[in-house]
Amino acid sequence: MAYNPNLYGVIFVSLGCENIDVDNIVYSARQSGKPVGLISIWTEGGLTISTSQGVFLGQKMIRDASRIKRVETSLSDLMIGLKCGASDSTSGLITNPSIGIVSDKIVEQGGATVFGEISEFLYAKNLISKRGETDDVCEEIRRLIVRTKEKIDQNDSNYKNEQKAWFPLHARHQGHF
Repeated sequence: MAYNPNLYGVIFVSLGCENIDVDNIVYSARQSGKPVGLISIWTEGGLTISTSQGVFLGQKMIRDASRIKRVETSLSDLMIGLKCGASDSTSGLITNPSIGIVSDKIVEQGGATVFGEISEFLYAKNLISKRGETDDVCEEIRRLIVRTKEKIDQNDSNYKNEQKAWFPLHARHQGHF
């Protein structure tokens, strides 16, 4: 998270009793060179004090971030991550096609877009599998979509329930492209 170029800094909030090594996570995040805060609710003495400490750290980061001079850059320096939001009547008609157009423009200018929800590609396999940079990439995309569909068919009753609830789901998926 700390390496996300869209973030100035990160504040981790810990209960203080986790079975994970929070200090190691914070140490790794600090290697990014960005400001990193850690609030341990247990160590701070409870939720009220921890909340105040979080607000203090957040306000400091906002002040410090506001002093950074912005510089212009080209779209070729841009890499954006795409995430499908909640489905509604505009997903396939407006939202997803708009995201597709913006993504195309960024890629045309040398930038990149990343979309990690492979299940969203299921009904757009023929459209998305043509969009790889090389034939090998296109084929790998197609294989990945097929494998994901097989896994969903075997394991995920929630996705099957969603398929019944949203009509037509394939139109929503194809709206990305």
